[in-house]
Amino acid sequence: MNSRSRIEDLVGVLSAARDGATKTKIMYQRGLISSQTEEYLCFLQLSNLIRREEGTQLFRPTEKGTHLLMDYEHLNREFDQLVTA
Repeated sequence: MNSRSRIEDLVGVLSAARDGATKTKIMYQRGLISSQTEEYLCFLQLSNLIRREEGTQLFRPTEKGTHLLMDYEHLNREFDQLVTA
């Protein structure tokens, strides 16, 4: 059973697309099924966190998405330090 949360999946999709990625690459990298990947990409696009490059099949985080990734990674580091302290 997969114990990842929806937020972890959404952030994982953003992270997988950081340098540009196709839907298929994101799906396999995150271990998602096609319908989940499609749902997450639609949600992230509607939230202006990811965009599909014009004329390509590549998805990339928007500036807003990149900032969210950096904030999420920062929070994870902070919590890791608190837990291991």
